[in-house]
Amino acid sequence: MADGSTLALLRHLMRHAGQAPVLVVAACRDGEVTVGHALTAVPADLHQQDLVRVVPVPGLDRGEVAAMLEGRAMLAAEVHQCTAGNPFLVHQLVRHLIETGSGSLADAGVPAGVHWVVRRRLALLGTGTWSALTVAAVIGRRFGAGLVGRVTGLGEQAALEALESACAARLVTELPDGGGFAFIHDLVREAIYAQLGANRRALLHQAIADSLETLAPGSAGELARHYRAAEPSARGKAVHYAVAAAEAATAQLAHDDAARYYDDALRPGEPPASRGALLLALGTARMRAGDPRARTAFCSAAAQARNSGDTLLLARAALGVTATWAPTGTADPERTGLLSEALTALPAGQDLLKARLLSGLARARYWEADPAPRAQLSAQAVEIARRLGDPATLATCLDAHNSSTWGAR
Repeated sequence: MADGSTLALLRHLMRHAGQAPVLVVAACRDGEVTVGHALTAVPADLHQQDLVRVVPVPGLDRGEVAAMLEGRAMLAAEVHQCTAGNPFLVHQLVRHLIETGSGSLADAGVPAGVHWVVRRRLALLGTGTWSALTVAAVIGRRFGAGLVGRVTGLGEQAALEALESACAARLVTELPDGGGFAFIHDLVREAIYAQLGANRRALLHQAIADSLETLAPGSAGELARHYRAAEPSARGKAVHYAVAAAEAATAQLAHDDAARYYDDALRPGEPPASRGALLLALGTARMRAGDPRARTAFCSAAAQARNSGDTLLLARAALGVTATWAPTGTADPERTGLLSEALTALPAGQDLLKARLLSGLARARYWEADPAPRAQLSAQAVEIARRLGDPATLATCLDAHNSSTWGAR
């Protein structure tokens, strides 16, 4: 940035160039021109004399970013989102991808050049703004002054002023309609986050989650993410909110999201008592999302049931496997074996589960040469379902009877 003497020389030159064919081109980062800076007076003075024209330079568009990436054009959208088209950040990221040989941004990390630039920009700001941005980086790309103020201890008003200073420095931007703030570049947030030690990150994630419980108790997904990052002290709450987020996603038919939350809840350390039920829920979510890994989750739930002696969980896991895709034209010993095992272990009085297991086993044995066993199984299932008077179970058993005996006569 030019000093006062250089700016005085520029003002003098522009005023006294007369008719000489002189063009002076000067560039600055307006985000670094804070209130009271010597440069603020120069454009205003020269504007009055019609001696200056300001030309804003926008960021690169996605096509221009793709051109810079050359052989990595498939990353253009991700790089553009990360950098908002900032030419310096794009250049640094492209060079970093080449130097590290990384095939994705997640593997590459934050370039050293970006770290230094962010540190220099932060050094121009007050300690309150630095503290606010540190907490904001842990919250995520979008954040509000209320939460930042609560976690930092600044209070909402002081946090708002600090974030407005960050806006002036072009580190964050204010969202419309009072929607809070967001980092202009994802790389800026990642660079700030990377400067924090593991213990500091965990403490901030814990503080953010505790504050969110009060300010936004319905944001189960965010609560799960922050409590998970605060492990191991908040393991119980992380699981609780991950399950709540999964159930909310299921209610909205967002089964991919539900599976991801159940997967998060099953991180190492989950007590065996609840692990089987979570595996069963994970398998169901994956199955509804069309994920072929559903069968793996159901089989893991069955293994957990064996270890804990939970025969009802074993039966439900076997039914889950039955609902997943199976190869055509050949027997599936794992499927038939699990269904037979669940039937044998099922305690008395569980007729509804028994009917469903029998019909599932009849389907699973369709490709066997002898049709008699599956016809007998499906008939027994229909008989139980009729006796129970449960329409849904009867429909399942009748459908299984029809499909398992098809072509047998």
